[in-house]
Amino acid sequence: MACFEGDAFGSSEDFKLAERPVPVPAPHRVRIRIEATALGFVDGLMFQGRYQIKLPLPYIPSGEIAGVVEVVGTGVRHLGVGDRVETWQLGGGLSEFTVVAADEVEAGPADLPLARTAAMLVDYQTAHHALF
Repeated sequence: MACFEGDAFGSSEDFKLAERPVPVPAPHRVRIRIEATALGFVDGLMFQGRYQIKLPLPYIPSGEIAGVVEVVGTGVRHLGVGDRVETWQLGGGLSEFTVVAADEVEAGPADLPLARTAAMLVDYQTAHHALF
C-alpha cells in the first residue's frame, strides 16, 4: 500500500511516498480503505513535531478519515464490509488503508460525499465553533 510518511518531524517537504504492507486487523479492529482525508492545523503541528503529543516514527499525517470498511476483525458486530465510515485518529489518513479500533469508527452519512464527511470530523466543527 502507498502512504505519505516521514522518518523525522519537520516540514511537509521532509515526508515522502512510501510502500508498506497492507495492514491486517486484529480482533475488534477494522481495516478501512481510505477514500478521503482532511488536513488541518493540528496535522501541521504534528508533522512538524510541535504538537503536545509526539507519535512514533515513521509518522503518517492526517487524522480525519472517511472511507469504506474492507475487512472486519473478529468480535466486531456493528460494522460490516462495505460500510461507509468515518473516524478521527492521531494520524494515518494519508494512506490507502488504515486499521483502527472498531469502537472508534462511526457510520458516515449516506447522503454526504466522503470528502465532506472527512472534513466534518474536526475542521468543520472547529470553524463552526469559532464562528458561532
